Amino acid sequence: MSYLTLLCVAAFLLLAPKLQYPAFARGANPIEIFTGVSILALGILRVPVTLGDLELIALPLGALIAVGVGIAWATRAAFTPTAARDSAATAAQIALVFAVIAFLLSVIFRIGGAEPVRASAISSVVWAFLWAWLFSYLALARGGRSWRQVVAATSERLATRSRTLAAGIGGGAVMLTTAFLLGAAAVLLWLIVVLASGELHKSFSIGDALAAVLYLAAFLPNVVIAVIALSLGAPVLRGAQVGIGGNAIGRIQEVSLLDWPGSMPWYAFLLLAIPIVTSLVGGMWQGRAHPQAPMWRSLLMAATIFSVGLALLGWLGETRIGAGLAGHKGLARVAVSPGWTFVAAMIWSTVGGWLGWELGHRWGGSRA
Repeated sequence: MSYLTLLCVAAFLLLAPKLQYPAFARGANPIEIFTGVSILALGILRVPVTLGDLELIALPLGALIAVGVGIAWATRAAFTPTAARDSAATAAQIALVFAVIAFLLSVIFRIGGAEPVRASAISSVVWAFLWAWLFSYLALARGGRSWRQVVAATSERLATRSRTLAAGIGGGAVMLTTAFLLGAAAVLLWLIVVLASGELHKSFSIGDALAAVLYLAAFLPNVVIAVIALSLGAPVLRGAQVGIGGNAIGRIQEVSLLDWPGSMPWYAFLLLAIPIVTSLVGGMWQGRAHPQAPMWRSLLMAATIFSVGLALLGWLGETRIGAGLAGHKGLARVAVSPGWTFVAAMIWSTVGGWLGWELGHRWGGSRA
């Protein structure tokens, strides 16, 4: 059932190019269509897909979340909640079967011809096992409780063990949540401005609009992460070096707020509100919820969790098309710089968190 969910999400995403280009896959038989769906399904898991001499790597986080919900649903329907140790073992069993199915489909379903298309069999096993285990374990460990109850119980358990641990993990989670909410709001505002300004091409059709909705649903978390990284001052890479015909069409551009004046318009600096508000809110929450915790240790732990989380998501959400020795750089690429994102996030969250802690301490807490 979990893998069926993955195939359904892939089939749904395959509608996007069909809506944009009605001639896409015209005349294809059911076997060829299912082959395309199977390859795309593995691509959703971040399995490298080879198109002739090119290699495509992409992780649509929105589509992955939909798959994760399906895996969690199937797991809870088949198994009763167990203890943490049993949950990990049961999730590993589910993930093993899931990975075997992914391996078999990666070997069986391939597109031949002058430009063969196939998914990496070894990577299929690794990524399928990883995601299936993660979502299955979350479903089993959650049990019949709501997520609010899970968070409350976890916070209480951490507080009994260590004040620093509770304040650090809680502060990091608050910062990540705030940053994602503000980043999503910035993306939504940008879409509203684009639609209201009438900058869309005259040939933009209903099919293009529906395809854009599907693309946005699949890659919205990726876009939000890029916006957050950009607001921190970290560089975002975008562009294509080589076109479909093999001719040079441009270069990979590095966009950053630190490059101003340059390609960034003045209103892009409004994005600075994201790290300012995020760090202040995280620090204020720590200062008010855990006033007795050691300040700098708690702040540094929260900053590390926030920074590592953003850098890891930025690395996972990279989209890259590469070939040969240029594969690691990419012929076409949309990505954030994980290293610079980590450094910038650490600076913002530490300094802003300290200010927020002081404000939260003065307004609602008292130190021992």
